[in-house]
Amino acid sequence: MGRSPRRSEKNLKEVFGAADEGGAILLFDEGDIVSTFMRRIRFTVRFREPDEAPRLQLWKRAFPAGVQVQGLDYRRLAGHTLTGANVKAVAMNASFLAAARGAPITTMLVEEAIARELKRQGRIVLSQASS
Repeated sequence: MGRSPRRSEKNLKEVFGAADEGGAILLFDEGDIVSTFMRRIRFTVRFREPDEAPRLQLWKRAFPAGVQVQGLDYRRLAGHTLTGANVKAVAMNASFLAAARGAPITTMLVEEAIARELKRQGRIVLSQASS
């Protein structure tokens, strides 16, 4: 006997809520569960990437005060077409790279993290010429 749709929805809500509270990442073993999950979403909204001026502000706030940064070229970083979520992910990854290397966060290190993020998304990675 199959589960009722309401019970399945309740289970999904509980699982996603627990994952969100615990900061966990959910991995789905079977690809068909993603197709099933996507059918339950009624609306998807795609937001445009912010223009360069808002991205500049995002980059200036991306790293907490206690993180060691060295000469970041925020204007250069703002030249990359990224969403706010991308900037946040790149900043975190750059922080981990810097910590693993025992080095401060530099523009080159952040650009390495940007290239990794774009590659992860399946986007083409173009290197920027030095300013």
